[in-house]
Amino acid sequence: MDVSYWLRETGVMGEIGDDGGYSGKIEECTNFKRLIACEDWQYLHWDIPNEPYRKITGNGALDGEYGTLEAIVFKAVPDSPETVIEIFVDDFYQGPPQNPAMPTMFVDSIFVRHANLAKGFKGGKAEVTIKDSLGNPVSGATVTGTFSGEFNETLSGITDSKGIATIFTTQSDKGGGVIFTFCVDDVEREYSRIYDPGANQETCDTYVSE
Repeated sequence: MDVSYWLRETGVMGEIGDDGGYSGKIEECTNFKRLIACEDWQYLHWDIPNEPYRKITGNGALDGEYGTLEAIVFKAVPDSPETVIEIFVDDFYQGPPQNPAMPTMFVDSIFVRHANLAKGFKGGKAEVTIKDSLGNPVSGATVTGTFSGEFNETLSGITDSKGIATIFTTQSDKGGGVIFTFCVDDVEREYSRIYDPGANQETCDTYVSE
């Protein structure tokens, strides 16, 4: 679901929550933000004076400094399945980007080992568990990390319902033991979690096979 807003340029100055008037032209912000289907609270921020606009009853630009929030606009993402979506809208803030309610996320554990492949080849495998600051596993997060040592490549994986991303190397080795390290470079989950690497229980793990 994509979300944006309409502004009515009333030209009336007042405190937040005051009656800003109901006359004036309406402009639509064309910078739609995407909400993903989940049970988490998601935070959206717009820099209202500097966003792009198109006209609804106005001229496609903000001409004054004062106005009111006319409407919140929702539209379906192209090619998304038809379904019923229930949306709860909570707090509104005015000022710099802020999200006091959004939990952070961190690397709870990393488990690396070799993966046996065909014809005696071995690859690398990393299982990375992501949790949030409330102790819950985080699903749908993209984990990006780098293998070094026997394997040298940067790869990504998506966490499952248990918060685990399983990442395999595309490179392989044939021989005796393998030694390699996997380090998490970044974790992303759009709109619902902020990655806090300082909270990681570990960021790298090394595997040495016999």
